[in-house]
Amino acid sequence: VILVIDALKGLSSQDIALSNYIIKEGRSFLLVFNKWDLIKNQHNEKKKTINKIKETFFDAKGINILFISSKEEKYKRKVCEAIIEVYKKWNKKIGTSELNRWFSNVWEASGNQKVPGALKFKYIAQSKIRPPTFNIYHNKNSKVPKVAKRYIINRLREKFGFEGIPIRINLMTSKNPFNKKK
Repeated sequence: VILVIDALKGLSSQDIALSNYIIKEGRSFLLVFNKWDLIKNQHNEKKKTINKIKETFFDAKGINILFISSKEEKYKRKVCEAIIEVYKKWNKKIGTSELNRWFSNVWEASGNQKVPGALKFKYIAQSKIRPPTFNIYHNKNSKVPKVAKRYIINRLREKFGFEGIPIRINLMTSKNPFNKKK
């Protein structure tokens, strides 16, 4: 999805609501601020805009943003290149063995498995693309803290280049085959 925003007006509450809907639906998107040539003090305005986006869209860190002027021909190529890049990220498939090698190191490095009886993640696999969706198996029947889920999502973004792409995580309890039900 390409969301074009008038740079003179800035990000409105309607733009934010629409963007959140796009993220919730699992779509990748590109924020395009048009009429950038009319902005005075572009450097400071760009910083302010990027900071506002970071604060607003914490569920899709690294949202793809372009600051353009539709009057200038050179920006058409930039928009097309950005669309292709976002589409590639959204369609990325990571192999299960690569994911699990990475995942075991990341989770152990977090220090969360050192406490006896602690939550232990056992296995991760990407179940689909568009949006990238991962199934993670763990040892607890209780809910996994949101902090742990967000930690994993952020590490996935960093390692595999999913910046600005909504990521879905399905947490599943793995059953102990030696635990007999009576």
